[in-house]
Amino acid sequence: MNLTRVQTKYLLLIYELHLKGYVRSCDLAKIMDVTTPCVHRLLEQLIEKNMVTKKKYAKVSLTEAGNIAALEYYPAYSTFRNFFEKSLNSDRNDAIKASLALVSELEPAVIRSMCENIAERQLTSDAAAG
Repeated sequence: MNLTRVQTKYLLLIYELHLKGYVRSCDLAKIMDVTTPCVHRLLEQLIEKNMVTKKKYAKVSLTEAGNIAALEYYPAYSTFRNFFEKSLNSDRNDAIKASLALVSELEPAVIRSMCENIAERQLTSDAAAG
């Protein structure tokens, strides 16, 4: 499925929030630092692509296709977010936004290389600590 960079960011954020409970438009707007109408426009695009469902005044849910698409990017996103939070002591929302930007902007080969470098760094750090 061809998603724009912005659609990819929102899909990943919806997936992340879904893992912790339900997803509301206002939560997406707060984290992404945008207005609720901006979120609604983006959700309409994702609904048209069969990635999410949302009824008026209801929570946002991933479809099966949305879940599959999010899982394609989520491991790298999670690696970046954890690195920013734990290794760089970044604020959670800053770590989320930076990770979403990296995963949605970079080529898959670059993402893989960066994730491998982070994993090597963590192994080296763990070995030095233990």
